[in-house]
Amino acid sequence: MEGHSWQVAVVVDEKDGNLYFTDGVDELIKYYKLKQKFCIIFSVISTQLVEMLMFDKKGVEIDYGFPPLPKTLPTQSNFVSVMNTADWKYKVNISIEFAKTFLGLNGRFSHTSTCGVRKQFQVQYVTWFSQEGVFKKARFEKGWRAFVQENQLGKDDEVEFTLTVADDYRIEFQTEITRAGQ
Repeated sequence: MEGHSWQVAVVVDEKDGNLYFTDGVDELIKYYKLKQKFCIIFSVISTQLVEMLMFDKKGVEIDYGFPPLPKTLPTQSNFVSVMNTADWKYKVNISIEFAKTFLGLNGRFSHTSTCGVRKQFQVQYVTWFSQEGVFKKARFEKGWRAFVQENQLGKDDEVEFTLTVADDYRIEFQTEITRAGQ
């Protein structure tokens, strides 16, 4: 589905060996407005990953758009990153749980700004999966270096990212920087 991911439980019937989708499939059907006589083609990629192509009654492939993100952001929609990894000047890791909950499993660009500074930075949110389809890594990459340079980040500085917008079209963060030793 063009890189879009849904978590759906699959059960194998011991009698006939058929696969059945269970938990999570109702949300997928509702989101894509799937109906009887739609055509869905499944390709098994691994034991953890199945690729799907969906077509309506006329044979037109369904526009997948982005999977839904939370409509309202909970109060804990933030994370802190300390600039202390070997490559902190070029990329910053995001916790997998935060990424799953708030950002989705598909990489895309986000907009990041700092309190008191009018400039906004476009930073690419990137995701990685294992060969088995397990979500392994999320981080900001392209555009991060410009953010580091403009904000004069140094080793062990902390950046708190507060998610202000997360919808099908954009992701925006407000950041607050705490300098090392302060």
